[in-house]
Amino acid sequence: MCRNKLWIMTSDPTAMSRLCDAVALRLEHEDPDLTARIRVELPSYEHLPELEHRRTVHDLTRRMLASIASGQGPIAEHLQFTRRSALRRTQLGVSAYDVLGSFHIVRREVWAALRSAPEATDELLLRLVEPLGRWTEAMSTAVVDAFVADAPGTAVQHAELRQRFLSELGDRSLGEQVIESARALAFDVEGRFQAFCAARAAWPRPEVENLQRATRRLSGVVHCGVRGDVMIAIAQDCDPVLVVRTVHGIAGDRSAVGIGLPRRGLEGAHLSIVDAERALRTARLWNEPSVRFSDSWLEATLLDSRSRLMPILADIQQAQRDHPDLAAAVLAFADCGFSLADAARRLNVHPNTMGYRLTRWQELTGADPRTFAGLVRSVIGCRSAPR
Repeated sequence: MCRNKLWIMTSDPTAMSRLCDAVALRLEHEDPDLTARIRVELPSYEHLPELEHRRTVHDLTRRMLASIASGQGPIAEHLQFTRRSALRRTQLGVSAYDVLGSFHIVRREVWAALRSAPEATDELLLRLVEPLGRWTEAMSTAVVDAFVADAPGTAVQHAELRQRFLSELGDRSLGEQVIESARALAFDVEGRFQAFCAARAAWPRPEVENLQRATRRLSGVVHCGVRGDVMIAIAQDCDPVLVVRTVHGIAGDRSAVGIGLPRRGLEGAHLSIVDAERALRTARLWNEPSVRFSDSWLEATLLDSRSRLMPILADIQQAQRDHPDLAAAVLAFADCGFSLADAARRLNVHPNTMGYRLTRWQELTGADPRTFAGLVRSVIGCRSAPR
């Protein structure tokens, strides 16, 4: 039978599905614990964060069993997943021998789980031998491809690839080229991306490379480079707190970082960089070590219109400089659900004092914080001013 044809021809396809689904469920509950067995038998896997390792092992076994249950072999998506996972392991120092060995451990343990499942029959097991073997063969080939691509001497090419990816991102005329670059960097082109930006002046090339090496200790995939006047790190499946902590570990705790929204797909990656660049401007304006676009989206978006809005906001910002206690009262009133009592408790003053301060603010600025228009103008004016 042709290799691209169905592998499994059984008189009861639902029986095969029941068997594979039952074993997949057991493995999801770590029975047996495939990840633990790999880490015990293959020492170099200690370089790969355990949570990331568990996620990829679960994903692999789920994809494999679902494919076998449906009578199909590995498809391009499965092979891409394997190459991406193998490339990530090469970057962390896991040996090629151990990556190949891990697939044989998975095959061995999955076969043992299939044999011991109550749903198993001799007929079903016999028909599973060939597809399991071909899965192992296909995965091994994908691993070898990944290691050949990451052979010694390619560090410069990888740095160039990262830079090319950043320069291409957002250019719709380079669609297939950007996809190819993203996949070569072990990104899932359909996954969620999150960007982080810092001022390029603080990031000479050696420091960018230091950051690239440091982020390899994190789970997920992170690639760093420069574009225009910013240093950019793009992450996938990675804790943003740890990315920011790694950036600060190299550039210092007070180095401003803008954090974009997590967004799906390559278009989302481009938009997340735009988010992060705007959040970076806000972080520098506020003198904060890091600012998320999700927290500062309004102020960050309006920064581009600051000169146009200045006639509307000038009185607000002058009053904030001259009477910071009044500005603090307005912001507390907005943050506390327009409750005088709650805002007064936050500032440790009497509610009557809060009421007086809001009235006085209106007299000085012409913006009544008890109305929507007046409150929005007051908050935007205060929060778009340098701190």
